[in-house]
Amino acid sequence: MAMALLAFSGLPGVIVDDREQRREGLSYTIDTLEALLAEQPGCVLFLVIGGDQLAAFNEWYRWQDILAIATICVAQRLQQSANSAHAVDRPLALPDYLPLQFPAIPVSATDIRLRLAAQGLEPGSVPADLQGLIPQDVAAYISQHMLYQSSPMIS
Repeated sequence: MAMALLAFSGLPGVIVDDREQRREGLSYTIDTLEALLAEQPGCVLFLVIGGDQLAAFNEWYRWQDILAIATICVAQRLQQSANSAHAVDRPLALPDYLPLQFPAIPVSATDIRLRLAAQGLEPGSVPADLQGLIPQDVAAYISQHMLYQSSPMIS
């Protein structure tokens, strides 16, 4: 939540919603979408997912209900690395989804976390191969809280 606030709080019209963090028990995407629809009846919902998640979308909890109330928007990756934890090998044929028209992001969030675990993050800096993928404020937070490290640091 803290990293989402750091990354998005400066964008006009963006609200970082913490309902999933506050929800007791399991929390599913459909729960959040239904809550948003209940708060704003008649609103149009868009769910942005990565191309890697599209391949497994039919495994999501109540995925058919998600399709009934939200437009699925897919952000494609430039390529899937061979060792990616979410490599796309069989894209799901959804009846309708909206491909997003912006420069493709070359890696997934999982790939970024794996890279950070492997190479670490120096205080106040973003590794060259991750420049532009991690906002500076978020990188500082990751470094300060020693997140995504492959082994605990002993001092």
